[in-house]
Amino acid sequence: MSEERPIFSEWRETLAQVMTPERMAEHRKYRKTYRRLGLHEGTATDGQRLWLSDLDLRGARDSDLVHVAISNCDLSHCYFPHGEFKDTLLIDSRFFEAELSSADFGEAELRRCLFRGAHMQMVDFHEALVGDSSFENADLQRSRWREWRVTASRFMGSLLIDAVLASAFDYCNFRRADLRCTVAESGQTEGGRFSSCDFTGANFDNRSLAGATFSSCVFDDVIGTPVVDNTTLIIDPIVGGPKPGWMSLARAREW
Repeated sequence: MSEERPIFSEWRETLAQVMTPERMAEHRKYRKTYRRLGLHEGTATDGQRLWLSDLDLRGARDSDLVHVAISNCDLSHCYFPHGEFKDTLLIDSRFFEAELSSADFGEAELRRCLFRGAHMQMVDFHEALVGDSSFENADLQRSRWREWRVTASRFMGSLLIDAVLASAFDYCNFRRADLRCTVAESGQTEGGRFSSCDFTGANFDNRSLAGATFSSCVFDDVIGTPVVDNTTLIIDPIVGGPKPGWMSLARAREW
């Protein structure tokens, strides 16, 4: 990636080709953001979003990026606490050790993005679609994952303490993830559907698993004791050692 920042092209002219007056008004709110980040001449559009690609945005500060598509950009060490990424498409971009606490990723789509070591406490992923992305060693305490899907993504060693995990998680890696809850409350994992996920060495202590479904998941060497009831469903689990005692309290099948 080039170290030279691209020259800003007149944002109004580009947006006017693809934006409704309503969306133009919303983008006007973020005019300073686009000027600060910079746009390529002849920025591509898909008819709905403005595309930002191949940008070096390392260390960028205090920006909101809504209704845009970001491809192959480096936002490592950026400082976007409370930032808005609603309805944003992120592809092949890096957020290493970024400060994103309390950011809003509602209705966003993330493909092959890297958030290793990012600070993402209280981030909201409501109705977000996440695929093949890495949150390894990220701080995701009290983050909210609700009502959409996360596929083939990696949470190894991440902090998910008090996080709401109420989305569908398919083929995700939670090895050594900290899933503890300081207070067991209903809704922490209610509606969560975990299919073919790896929880090897994960800490479930005090997490409510009421209303959650686990199908063909690996539970080797899990630690802690979650709160389970007859609405917790564990189907075809994979356990290399002795079955954890708390699993016998769930409606486990085909041990």
